[in-house]
Amino acid sequence: MMETGAQYKTGREARHREWVCLGAERALPELPLFTQYKRGGAINLKGPRAGGRDKTNWGGEARYREWVCPGAEWNRLEFPTLTQYKKQKGRDDMSVVGLDHVAIAVSDIQKTLALLGGQLGLEVEEVRESVAFNMNLSFVTRDGVRLLELIEIKGPSSLSPFAPEKLPALHHIALQVKDIEGTIGELGAHGMKPVDEKPVQGRTSRLAFINPNTTGGLMLELVERPE
Repeated sequence: MMETGAQYKTGREARHREWVCLGAERALPELPLFTQYKRGGAINLKGPRAGGRDKTNWGGEARYREWVCPGAEWNRLEFPTLTQYKKQKGRDDMSVVGLDHVAIAVSDIQKTLALLGGQLGLEVEEVRESVAFNMNLSFVTRDGVRLLELIEIKGPSSLSPFAPEKLPALHHIALQVKDIEGTIGELGAHGMKPVDEKPVQGRTSRLAFINPNTTGGLMLELVERPE
C-alpha cells in the first residue's frame, strides 16, 4: 500500500493512484498526487473537459490521470476519477480485517485466570500492566488464537468513565483495522468519537477506543497491527 501517512486524505489519494496506474510506465513513488499536481500546475486544468464530460472536477482529474499513467494496462477513460473513487471506495480504508478480541472486565484477574487456565485447561498469558490505561490485562488463548482479554482496572484513566459497575462484565470489543486514522475519520463523520485525541502505541500495535456514548453504549477498540 502506497504512502499512507498520518493524513488520511493523502493516503487515500496515493491508494487511488496505485489502483488506477496498474502497469504504468513510471515509478509510482515518483508521481505527484492529484492535490500536489493541482498545486504545481503541471497542466492547465481550465481547458475543455476531457472526453466531453461535463462533471465537476472530471476534466482536471482525467488529465492528471492520463498524464500520470502513460502505458497503463486499462483504458484510461474507464478509470474512475479521484472524486468518483472516493465515493465508491471511501469505506475501504475503514474496512475491518477481523475480530481481534473480546475484553471482559473482572474484579480479580488472578482468580479468573486460575478458573480458565487451571480448571478449564485454556492457555493463559502472563499478566502485564497497561500504564496508558492503568489496568492489568491478560489474554486467554487456544491453539494460539486469542479468545478473550481479561482486564482488571487499577485506577483512573481515560477509560474510567465507561467502566462497568458490576463485574464481571463486557468491557469492549476490539476490531483489527488496516488504517486506524482513516477508520477514526470515517467513524467521526458519523458522529462516533475516540476517547483519546490520538491513537496509543501499545506493545505490538496501535490502539484507539471509541467513546461508547457515541456508539449507543458499546465501547469499540480499534487495533492496527504492523503488516
